[in-house]
Amino acid sequence: MRELKIYEVILRERKKKNMTQEALAEALGVSAQAVSNWERGGYPDITMLPAIANFFEISVDELMGNDMKSQELDESELFYAYREIEDVRGQIEFATQYYRKYPKNYRIAIFVSNLIRDLPQDERKRFLPLLREITERIISECPGGWYRQNAIRNMCAVCSDDEYEKWYAMCPESYSAIREEVFEERLWVQGKWDESRLWFDKNNLNILLHFMSRKDRNLGSPERATAWNHALIGIIDSLKINREIPPAWLGKYADLHFGAACSSFGMGKIEEGYDLLEKSFVLHEKWFEIPCGTPLDVGDAVLFGGIKAVKGKGCVLLPDGRYESHVCFDPAFWLEERNSLYYALTCKNREWFDGVRNEDRFKVYVERAKAFCPESTLN
Repeated sequence: MRELKIYEVILRERKKKNMTQEALAEALGVSAQAVSNWERGGYPDITMLPAIANFFEISVDELMGNDMKSQELDESELFYAYREIEDVRGQIEFATQYYRKYPKNYRIAIFVSNLIRDLPQDERKRFLPLLREITERIISECPGGWYRQNAIRNMCAVCSDDEYEKWYAMCPESYSAIREEVFEERLWVQGKWDESRLWFDKNNLNILLHFMSRKDRNLGSPERATAWNHALIGIIDSLKINREIPPAWLGKYADLHFGAACSSFGMGKIEEGYDLLEKSFVLHEKWFEIPCGTPLDVGDAVLFGGIKAVKGKGCVLLPDGRYESHVCFDPAFWLEERNSLYYALTCKNREWFDGVRNEDRFKVYVERAKAFCPESTLN
């Protein structure tokens, strides 16, 4: 976990201004030795923080690493670093530190919840109080329907029999009973046609993303995994406009081709696996070239009303120019997880690669994947 690293911010901002330590010291009225000490990890006197922040034209929060950008960086490091911990219990304890640091970050909360859910039953008991705490916090504080639904679903999956009815009663009775569709219907009945159509478009995207991001049940069955990945690839193919995949789907499309490559290797279809692996890399390269924060078309306006997905932000840009958080969070759709390929190709648990790990051409893909990774995640 990132601690407060003021020295990183001071060093970064000083270099932005092309200043020497001596010049910065003179501007702030301190000694060059003081600035040198700050940039080696020392902390300025607390009374100096406003002056330093004002000089660099940033907030004190940003100077201290508490701004939103620093939180996003911290969060991204969690999702990179936990994978290096082979023990699942260790992963949970590591991720829990971030949950305690950012209790209002519901994505981290759900991440911890999912890790606990996936533990073997005999090990899960130790973490059930934490899972219950996370679920109750999300239910009472979080307005996001997706987070609430997933928190409740996780509790339903692992709670004791005598608790099950309590949690199950909080689940929607059917897909059409979810809050967003109920509201869509209410607007229509009230004669608010345009507003209802907007919700119709948003719900169409949400329903499709929900299906596309469902947790598969194909572990240990490469045949089923291959069929599943190709079926989802076909769905995205059906969204093509002028033979081009809508750019918002490029990350998911690339991820599905990687999954199909993995299962093809597991079936012993080596050449097919390499063909799919190459296509996945080409698609990932295109996805990584798109800057985070870019609004991207999701498909035909008749289906989705001109809504755009904002890469890396988990939100959509509506036709009227408003940004809105989205209910369904599929990392392959929203994010550019640059180290995911390298992790997957080198993970010891990916036994479907075992038959090709020692081949030179497979090692070439490992190096290509490594080149995608941010340098900080390889240290």
